[in-house]
Amino acid sequence: MRDWYALFDDVKTRGRFASDAQLAEALHLTRAQISAWRNGKSDLGTLVKLRILDVLGHSDVRSAVLSLLPERNRDTLIQEHLALVRRVAEHAAAGVGTNGGSRTARASAPGNRLLAALSPRERERLEPHLAPVAMPLGQVVFRQGEPLTNVYLPTTAIVAIFHATANRAPLGVAVVGNEGLLGLSACIGEPHAARRAVVQGAGEAFRLSVDVARREFALAGAFQRVMLRYTQALMAQMAQIALCVHHHTPRQQMCRWLLQTLARQDSDEVRFSQRVFPDVLGAHAAEALDELKSLEASGALRCRPGSIRVLDRAAIEAAACECHAVLEREYGRIFGAS
Repeated sequence: MRDWYALFDDVKTRGRFASDAQLAEALHLTRAQISAWRNGKSDLGTLVKLRILDVLGHSDVRSAVLSLLPERNRDTLIQEHLALVRRVAEHAAAGVGTNGGSRTARASAPGNRLLAALSPRERERLEPHLAPVAMPLGQVVFRQGEPLTNVYLPTTAIVAIFHATANRAPLGVAVVGNEGLLGLSACIGEPHAARRAVVQGAGEAFRLSVDVARREFALAGAFQRVMLRYTQALMAQMAQIALCVHHHTPRQQMCRWLLQTLARQDSDEVRFSQRVFPDVLGAHAAEALDELKSLEASGALRCRPGSIRVLDRAAIEAAACECHAVLEREYGRIFGAS
């Protein structure tokens, strides 16, 4: 189920609307309608939902949007809708251009660190091909073995990478946020997804076609160097998590996962899909949930359905194993190199 409050706020942030009322006007809604929806007294309606999805990059819904617009003044309504699409896309793309400019252009979207590591010339070459997209909670980005047509560079979304065998439940092997890229193997010519990728934290990403990613990689410039370094960082993360799963307690693993997630967002609240969450810690999920209750009783965090708010980060760090700190140092070492 989509989180329409989060998606509405995504459009508001990415389109630089100062208030709900401003975006409501662009969507042909009244303040009263938005207020009633915010208070749970009404629904947004099918057409408004489709428009929100369309401006967030779900281009497959465009025909449905246009077909549902009222007959009266349809041409005007189409132009107004397409203007909203352009506004959101233009402001989103503006956040990619400089290393530090994304926080100014889009306060809730710090940008992607791999893009920021590219030369200005390479970023300019990529910008026309970067499509901002929403990544709702629980969305399956890739299924293991399926053909790859796009890669994704998260900005505010956080994605869990899972590996599964025929006889075992999926196991979380990595977490990817604004420091990384999804679909890395496509850059070197592998046409299929090696693992399943599922959105564990709703947010945004840039979508880039595999053809463009392969072309940039083949040029053997900064894009290739950055992706090779990221490959090393991702392999280090997978190896460290494998070690963690085998040698550390469920409590330590839970705290490591919390710290990994917090490091990739600007909030102390970790939101997650309850359908996805048990797979993150694999066989230790039941014990980890018990540890969450214990940590909540100690005052370190507060749990609600679908969310964990960390109240005492120092306590979480003290309860965690060394794995998160090791990975942070490794990432800094790899990307700190000249």
